[in-house]
Amino acid sequence: MKPRGLTRDEKKVWDRIAPELSRLGRLRPHYVDFIEQYCVVKVRMDDLRSLLDEQDWSYATSGRHGIQHKSRPQVAQLNDDWRKWNSLVAQLGLSPATELRFNDKQAGLFDDDEFGAL
Repeated sequence: MKPRGLTRDEKKVWDRIAPELSRLGRLRPHYVDFIEQYCVVKVRMDDLRSLLDEQDWSYATSGRHGIQHKSRPQVAQLNDDWRKWNSLVAQLGLSPATELRFNDKQAGLFDDDEFGAL
């Protein structure tokens, strides 16, 4: 089911995550595009983080208001990509908190759940 057109790094992410999603029953044909985007965003985040670590996350400018320290534009892109990735993680149940939702373990936390039988 691996989509064509993935880069080498995106394929590595796919190869890491797809078997686990398959084992959990979450790798279905109609989810492939969604999982592909997970791979794309994950690689882009890793690349941006590496770039920022090499170049520094901020820079200083000097102007009429003195020296100002500013974040590089890539920081905003990384933050945006992180929000996208975090949403994909939640949608796929890939975090400890969201995995509970997929395993249906949340429903029986309370023995006296009078609404459970509805």
